[in-house]
Amino acid sequence: AAAAYSLRDLNDRNGNNKVVGVRRDSDNQERDFLAKEISNGTLVDFVLGNTKSLLNSRAFFDGSDDAVRLTSDITLSGDFSIQYSFVVTEQAVFQRILGRLTTYYIGAEGTGEITRFKTQVGSSGVTLNLTSNLKFGEANTIKFKRVSGKVGIYDESDTLISNEVTASGDFVVNSFGKARGQNARGVIYNIRIDTNNDGTINHSYNGYGNTLSDWQDLVGSNNASAVNGSPALFTGQDQDGFVETWYDQSGNGNDLTQATASKQPTIVTSGTLNTRNNEPIIKFIQANSNVLMGPSTFSPTGTDFALTCFQALHVDISTGTRLGIFGSAGGGSDAGTSKYRFGSGTGNKITVRIQDASDTVTALESSSLSNDTDSILTYMIKLNDGSLELQTFNLGAQLGSTLTSSVTDQSYGYTHNTILGSRSPSDNFSDSEFFEVIFYASDQLSNRPAIEANLSNQYGIALS
Repeated sequence: AAAAYSLRDLNDRNGNNKVVGVRRDSDNQERDFLAKEISNGTLVDFVLGNTKSLLNSRAFFDGSDDAVRLTSDITLSGDFSIQYSFVVTEQAVFQRILGRLTTYYIGAEGTGEITRFKTQVGSSGVTLNLTSNLKFGEANTIKFKRVSGKVGIYDESDTLISNEVTASGDFVVNSFGKARGQNARGVIYNIRIDTNNDGTINHSYNGYGNTLSDWQDLVGSNNASAVNGSPALFTGQDQDGFVETWYDQSGNGNDLTQATASKQPTIVTSGTLNTRNNEPIIKFIQANSNVLMGPSTFSPTGTDFALTCFQALHVDISTGTRLGIFGSAGGGSDAGTSKYRFGSGTGNKITVRIQDASDTVTALESSSLSNDTDSILTYMIKLNDGSLELQTFNLGAQLGSTLTSSVTDQSYGYTHNTILGSRSPSDNFSDSEFFEVIFYASDQLSNRPAIEANLSNQYGIALS
């Protein structure tokens, strides 16, 4: 093969070769993964990071209507210390996860990372800038303290990690997950309130669940009186993993990549490996303009040539008309003088366009592929003695008829980047999901039944 992309190891049954490079959303850390690390949970563990220990044992506040309400206000008039652990998702507004339903709050804020906390103490709105940033999407523990009349953020060892601001007046707590009318999105737990900062905890809430009994005061008597909304348990919400590189397993180094974070397709969504038919998939999201790009150097050129592409995927064009299949960037557009182009055509079709030295364009276009279905898709394009041919197969059966057309008998080049998930880097994206793509710079129709049967058995997609 000229290129081969899969989340299974195509060269080692033990799965000891790297197949994908993944970026986790919480801190943008990137790492390559072996095929076996996808199936054994290593990939998901990487994406979850230090939130893994919280799975199914903490309430997840959804940023909409979830909150825990205490029976009474806890009014802090002098020095105080509030220690709490939390995970929050970066949002357009800062995350007020603790305080009172009106007036008082403390919330995390920043772009990319948590760079500061904002709070209301008495009549003063205070900004506390961190000396070392914390992470969105990770479990953090801080202490919000007033010491000798000055408020600041401290770590668990009581080391100051922000500026200090003199702020008099009360700080009041009666709510977790919502403060001053704004709901937070994330997790809060292990809340320890020292009402006068003398080292004695006066109120303590573990928050190890989403029921009223999980929010009882373990030291004082100010129990939770209501769990509003219906907070789910934390199962990895907002813990996502994105594909930066889908490695070419052919040995030719024709990797598919995407350096722009916002355009990377997903492999882990909310702490769960993306699967279909119990097999891992790479999911493209049309609304997010997801696309992977590859080099232009491995498609064949010349007077006579052939190429064959096998793809196991779930077809989902969403609101568009393009399949997002493996092919040329700009599929369906003219190829340029003495060049050809192939890939996603309009109306769920596969297309090839060839343009001769006189700029005469010849196009062949397959029958339409059904939307929202699993597919084992094969297309073969051949140029021989001035005859252009396109054959397309779905689930082992020919899709329409063999298409042919006479073209100028000359040498044709290829200069277009390869693409997956879209027609071009800037338009006609799809919601399709891909198991595997294998590309040959030759006619492989004689091997088609065996290759399609292998894909069928691996991915649970029945042939016709």
